[in-house]
Amino acid sequence: MGVLGTLEPGFDLLDLHVTMRVNGAVVSDVTYGESGSQPLAFPMELPFLDLPDGDLVEVAIEAPNPDPEFPTSPMIRVARTSVVAGKTLLLRVFLITWCAPWYESDESIPLCNPPATTCTYGLCRDPYAPPAGLEEYSPDWAMYEYCKPKSAGAPEVHLGYGERSFTPLNDFDVVSLTPGNQGGHHIWTAIHMKNIAQLSTLTVSGYVPDLDVTIGPFSSSWRFIDDPASGYCERVGVIFRLDDPIDYAEFLGLAIQITATVVDQGGATAQDTKLLSISGTVL
Repeated sequence: MGVLGTLEPGFDLLDLHVTMRVNGAVVSDVTYGESGSQPLAFPMELPFLDLPDGDLVEVAIEAPNPDPEFPTSPMIRVARTSVVAGKTLLLRVFLITWCAPWYESDESIPLCNPPATTCTYGLCRDPYAPPAGLEEYSPDWAMYEYCKPKSAGAPEVHLGYGERSFTPLNDFDVVSLTPGNQGGHHIWTAIHMKNIAQLSTLTVSGYVPDLDVTIGPFSSSWRFIDDPASGYCERVGVIFRLDDPIDYAEFLGLAIQITATVVDQGGATAQDTKLLSISGTVL
C-alpha cells in the first residue's frame, strides 16, 4: 500500500492511526505523527510481503481533526486487495480534503460505512481493489500516477454514460436527455481513460447528422479518479448540453455522434467517438 494525498502532514494531519490486517487478523497497529511512535511523512509505504497467494490484505487509516477547538468525526480510509504470488503490486491510498470532515460541510462529506465502504475522492466506494487492476510496484512509484504509471502504454479513452457511475456505450445505444437545474437539457456523459495524466483536459463535441448541427466543442480541466476495479481512471457526471440555441425537442429521436478527447500537459492524448440515438422521451 502506498499512501499519498493532498493533506499535509504537520498541518492537515497531526496524527495518523494505521492498522494493517491479513485475512482479518491485525499484523500492525501504529500511530504516526505528534502523538505516535513513528514520524508522519508522505509518501508512506505499508508493505505486505512474502504472503501466500490469495491472502486478503487491508489497511485502515484514521485521522482525527487537527484542530481540537472544532471537533468533528475523524477521517477514515480503508483499502484492501488480494495477494498474487510472485508479484509485488501497488495499491495507492490517496488522502484528500474531499473526505476530511473538517474541510467540508456535513452535506459535502459522503456518509460512508467503513469498513464496508470507504470515502475515495469524495465518493463512497467498495474498499476492495481487484489485483488485476493494480500496477507493478516500483521504488519510485510516488513520481508517477495510477492514471499514468511508470510503465504506461498507449493512451486510451472510452466514452460512457452516467451521472453517478460509468455505463459503457456501443454504437447505436440509446441515451436520454435530462433537464438541468438551471435550465437546458443535457446528456450525462462519463469517461474511462488510462495512460494519460490524472489532471487532464476533457473535450466533448457532438454532431447531429439529420439537422447538420455541430454541438460544442466544450473543454474543461478534470481530475480523473483512480478506479482499480475497472483498471481505468474515471470521471462521471460530465454534462454535455445540447439545446443552446436549438430547442431540445428537435433532438428527440435523432442520431447523434459524440466525441470525447482527453489530453494531458505532456501531450498524451486519445479519443473515442460513438454514434448514438437520443431517446424520444426526457428523463
